[in-house]
Amino acid sequence: MQRVAIFLGTSPLHLERKLGLTPRQAIRRVSEAVRIAVAAGKRVRFSAEDAFRSDPAFLAEICGAALAAGADRIGLPDTVGVATPEATYRLFHRL
Repeated sequence: MQRVAIFLGTSPLHLERKLGLTPRQAIRRVSEAVRIAVAAGKRVRFSAEDAFRSDPAFLAEICGAALAAGADRIGLPDTVGVATPEATYRLFHRL
């Protein structure tokens, strides 16, 4: 079975300035994209671009929506290199 990677910027900067999306719109788009890929027989990884500058509560919500839609892996990339070991621990512990 083939795998599909779905990425969406989740920090306020990406959502508002780059993508022009509200958090609700972003969640709907990710959920729809994951559902379409799963329906096509693909395994799906959702990655939250700029995860370490994202609101942790929103990050948990959008990753949860991706999982609920059928994603079987979640990626939390440090897109701009701001994560420290402590920040990584805090984010993963919270999620």
